Amino acid sequence: MVFRLAIELAAARAKVLSPAALLERLDQRLPVLTGGARDVPKRQRTLRDTIAWSYELLDESRADALQAGAVFLSVASPLAAAERVADADLDTLTSLVENSLVRQGEDRFRMLETIREVRSRTARG
Repeated sequence: MVFRLAIELAAARAKVLSPAALLERLDQRLPVLTGGARDVPKRQRTLRDTIAWSYELLDESRADALQAGAVFLSVASPLAAAERVADADLDTLTSLVENSLVRQGEDRFRMLETIREVRSRTARG
């Protein structure tokens, strides 16, 4: 869901930004990827709101694992390291992958920078 919304929000910005200008601004993607359709729920109007909503749906152990992972999973980590870093078992990591909050590939886990940024900022207050 997060990825589809990011594409939709970026496409909406294409009305006023050239592809090059949009790409340049995506270094600060959270402020750029806003302004979704007004006829959708608030949680689908900005990338930040969608990530926050997804986080709120997690049970406490998965939310804690995601928060811990926000600090350490900026680089791809093997399964054993991801389990230690996020203090999570395989079921918890699987759930985070299934909910598009953590990516898995080639036996490594990582958190997308956008999700990590939202979770890190939330932890700071």
